[in-house]
Amino acid sequence: MAETPAPSIVMGMPAHILSPRILLLVGAALCLGGAAPPAEQRYTVLMSGAAKGSLRVVENAEGERRSTYSFRDRGRGPDLETVVRVNARGVPVHIAISGTDYRRIATAETFSIAGGRATWTSAVDEGNASVGGYYVANEGDAEATAMLARALLAAPGRKLKLLPSGEASIRSLATRPIAGGGTATLYAIDGLGMSPLGIWLDGNRQLFASGSNWIGVIREGHEAEQAALLAAEADAFQQAAHATAKRLTQTNPAGVLIKGARLFDAETRTLRPGTSVLVRGETIAAVGADGSIAAPAGARVIDARGRVLIPGMWDMHVHVLGSEEGVMALAAGVTTARDLGNDPVPLKRITDQFDSGVLLGPRVLKAGQAAPAERELLSDAAAVQAYVDADVERSYRLGIAAFPEVART
Repeated sequence: MAETPAPSIVMGMPAHILSPRILLLVGAALCLGGAAPPAEQRYTVLMSGAAKGSLRVVENAEGERRSTYSFRDRGRGPDLETVVRVNARGVPVHIAISGTDYRRIATAETFSIAGGRATWTSAVDEGNASVGGYYVANEGDAEATAMLARALLAAPGRKLKLLPSGEASIRSLATRPIAGGGTATLYAIDGLGMSPLGIWLDGNRQLFASGSNWIGVIREGHEAEQAALLAAEADAFQQAAHATAKRLTQTNPAGVLIKGARLFDAETRTLRPGTSVLVRGETIAAVGADGSIAAPAGARVIDARGRVLIPGMWDMHVHVLGSEEGVMALAAGVTTARDLGNDPVPLKRITDQFDSGVLLGPRVLKAGQAAPAERELLSDAAAVQAYVDADVERSYRLGIAAFPEVART
């Protein structure tokens, strides 16, 4: 698992940097239900609260939209230019992306429509398909996500078929006033990754802000509002996650009997067909051949029908961020995860809710930041000792290996 932070229980790069395809969508303002954008829109790229780059968006009289996106992250960071042309229905008919990607490697990507076929080429794939969906590009920026949001808001049922494959949908979660007048609305876009993607649009459905505290963009002149927006976004996603947990959680005091399973025996590395497992609370009460274990009165019985039953898996390198990430980990079979570096306050807030069942999520083993953020660089041995002591006080154990000599003092 890569060590670079962003939005799934296993954090990867933010969706608008290295996500496996950001939808580049644009439409005529009337078609997409938003007011015509200004001649130029300017945004600041913030990393841990510090300005690191910019995003510029310009639309000409012919409806061609051009965006330039650039920032620096410890020597890395993209320099990308994106040009999009659309037809009268707001469907992209031409996309051209050029420049260097996050790794500073030259990249080029194109998408076009001709003769009823959509064709694309990128650094990771190429292909073609019948026209009928919106192309999801490999490289993109926050404006690309805003374009998608506008298209989804205008689409029937707020859903769109995607190219190369899939479907996206959108829902509104919260609104917040903007300094100087107006409001920003938080939308969650589902279908682009393992977790919903949040984005703030203004009253004209133009990009206002997106991203996280680690990296995000916000309209120039509104940088001081990022912290409040992120807090409101976290609260909105948490409330949505609470509702999901309440809907999906089932309890049965009498226990659960799984029968007819092909049980994976980790000690012998073999499958044991026709096996039953009885679970009571957090304890595996019994394991045996089908028919050898009686279901307690009132217990739930699940017929595995020959499916493989395995112990809960461990994800050995995660960075827990969002409230909705835990349920995705459980759906993938991950019941224990090692968080190898995180802000202790939000990490505790989320994992306490995992442990109580208010949120769905795995058991999380925690480590402190092996490499503190720039603003917390440790200058001497005493500062290192205090840093390790704080992790010990929080009952962290995994990160102590980063300072083994200090941990023994």
